[in-house]
Amino acid sequence: MNFLSALLTIVVGISCSGMKDSTKIFYNKCLQDAGAEMIIFEEYATSDSLAEAFAAQIDALIIPGKAAKDTAKRYTYDKRLIKACEAAGKPMLGICLGHQHLNNYYKGKTRKNVDINPNALEHRRVEDGYNVLLNKKAHKIIIEKDSEFFKIMGGKKKKIKVNTSHNWSVSQIGNGLRVTAVAPDGIVEVIEGNNILGVQFHPEFLYGKLGYKEFLPIFQWLVDRAARAKEARIPEASESDGCCE
Repeated sequence: MNFLSALLTIVVGISCSGMKDSTKIFYNKCLQDAGAEMIIFEEYATSDSLAEAFAAQIDALIIPGKAAKDTAKRYTYDKRLIKACEAAGKPMLGICLGHQHLNNYYKGKTRKNVDINPNALEHRRVEDGYNVLLNKKAHKIIIEKDSEFFKIMGGKKKKIKVNTSHNWSVSQIGNGLRVTAVAPDGIVEVIEGNNILGVQFHPEFLYGKLGYKEFLPIFQWLVDRAARAKEARIPEASESDGCCE
């Protein structure tokens, strides 16, 4: 790969989880359509050095939702990757559990939905062993109009509908982060910070599986941020690079 190709190619890494192969396909569609390549780490970041090695391979990080085969230690491993990407100035997107892990890394807290609000909406409904609220727009969220997320979603609608699949939620916001969308029951749906976005819902299903085009910009935001950060890290090509021979 020559210098210009390396500059233009954006690689997004997805932290190791027990996700199904079908979900990997959904992520790949989202990232391909946003103009990026995807790496799914097949190992957990069991050491700081391994996390740093993973971070060196990518331009941005996605921390995905919880999967059935996840290890109980996944937060420890995700935390190492978050630390490595933060140090390298690489943007991060957290989805569902990943959104909670980002918040926890910055000293936030999570609790069960019903402990946050005893009258919380139904955020997960299992039928025949499957959460049926994952594959539909299940409830509305209310977006802060002065937020980055409002811009990402087109800057027109303060309320949109999303899918849902969680029994736990952000209960205390992390340092340097801001809540920018909530469900009607007050459950936190979106957080954001410097080069950080966390969403409690699953845009990889909404766009990658169900084809709702309005959710692709969430992945486009990550790719665009990564491209700007990468351009700032890599000096301009010179004649010595062979580009002008």
